[in-house]
Amino acid sequence: MTIGVWGAGLVGRAIVSSFAEHQMAVCVLNRSVDKPIFANGKKVPMRCMSFTANEDEMVSALVGISVLVHCAGSIADDYSQFVQAANRLAAAAVRARVVRVLMVSTVGVYGDAITDACLTAGATIDKAVLPKPSSPYGKSRYAAEIDMRAILEASGIEFSVVRIPMVLSVDMSAQVFKKLRYFLDRGFFPELGAPSASLPCIRLEKLQICIAQLVSSPSKLAPLYQFSESLLWSAVLESYMSKTGRRVHVVPLPGWILLRVFRALRLKYLVFSLQVLMNEATFGDDSVHVLDEVETRESGSLGVSIGSAEIESTLW
Repeated sequence: MTIGVWGAGLVGRAIVSSFAEHQMAVCVLNRSVDKPIFANGKKVPMRCMSFTANEDEMVSALVGISVLVHCAGSIADDYSQFVQAANRLAAAAVRARVVRVLMVSTVGVYGDAITDACLTAGATIDKAVLPKPSSPYGKSRYAAEIDMRAILEASGIEFSVVRIPMVLSVDMSAQVFKKLRYFLDRGFFPELGAPSASLPCIRLEKLQICIAQLVSSPSKLAPLYQFSESLLWSAVLESYMSKTGRRVHVVPLPGWILLRVFRALRLKYLVFSLQVLMNEATFGDDSVHVLDEVETRESGSLGVSIGSAEIESTLW
């Protein structure tokens, strides 16, 4: 079995590394093959496949691939291009006789289904919630989920979507932490929500274990999985002070008043930032069930369980 991973970004490279470490045959599909990728001390085979590739070109890139993991993002996130490419990819997978396809999507598809009440009531957003994407990013991912499922399942190909929140890793470049670091370095922490406010996220190492398990599972996959963890903002503050030795003053701010003001002014980015810092909702997590299979399977399994290391250890 050869696994094809479309996309060589942060998530794609981690997934490829996990496959290689466990002696799985893997091939990277990427718009550029100029920069080699190494995993487990070996050069990983690469094939060129861009978002502008036509269906025939995609079929050629997929020849010999049994399982495909789609974790690519279009250049500058051209949202219409993303959906169109997903449709061509699904049709190409049918022609290339791929047997299993996984698409890494986002919890951003829930959009307006997550109300202000959910954010501050500690609600759990699980897979039963009907997505109502509000951003171009969320809309494009949900459209791709629907279109790919229709094409693949009509031809008897197994298709599973993996929805995740922000990915945490030492190589991450999330703007929310860069902005927060700006305030922390100046000695204060803007407390906009309750002490239970947290960031829905997932550690990269946990995600790659879960994806590897789904890829190699001998059982039929569920149509949809959701992997998520939560990082308390208070834990981020404690981690920063512990690692830097600096003292930071907590400054309570009227989050709800600021949220109403920013909405009235249509400052969407600031509204989003406030919602992130005030969030108390969590997302349902299927990793417990997926990783239980890893721990109970006999020899040849991944045999990896999530450790007790604190999630904030990757931030600073």
